[in-house]
Amino acid sequence: MKNITIILIYYSAAMVRRSLMAIGRRLARAGGIDNAEDIFFLIPDEVRKVYYNPEYHVLQEVVAERRKLWENWCTIEKAPFLGNVTVEEAMGVMMKAKDPMALKVNVGSVPVPKLELKADLYGVCGSPGVAEGIARVVLSENDLHSVQHGDILVAPYTSPAWTPVFAMLKGVGGRPRGQSFPCSYCWS
Repeated sequence: MKNITIILIYYSAAMVRRSLMAIGRRLARAGGIDNAEDIFFLIPDEVRKVYYNPEYHVLQEVVAERRKLWENWCTIEKAPFLGNVTVEEAMGVMMKAKDPMALKVNVGSVPVPKLELKADLYGVCGSPGVAEGIARVVLSENDLHSVQHGDILVAPYTSPAWTPVFAMLKGVGGRPRGQSFPCSYCWS
């Protein structure tokens, strides 16, 4: 069921993007924006306002200002949490809730290290088996090109869009962030 949900989410997003790109092409032809992709810098109310009479609206300045803000935002390193919440505080809130499903999904099982193995990483296995290979650290989708056949992917997160890469791997390891993290080996 989870895979069908993910497929529907991606399909819906693709259809919305396709529709917005068609509107963007219409606005660009009328001169309201420079490129069809500029549609993504407009808010829905602006799109509705200009849709029927795009030739009477010039939005290049609005798009340029928002593009500059977005490009600046892309250069800033983001914290893993919104606000000033530490990992310990977030865990404390979850523990107080005493919701077993939320704890299992968000926290997972607590790994028990076996010191006699002298392992570099330890955690809870997400699927059975043992794999050896080069640990390839991938911090974002921009690093996926470095993955080689037989590697063990180590990443802070994954995405269903990375699925084609998984066929090349012997294993996947990372910090679980909920049900959407397909992980063969999760460390703590």
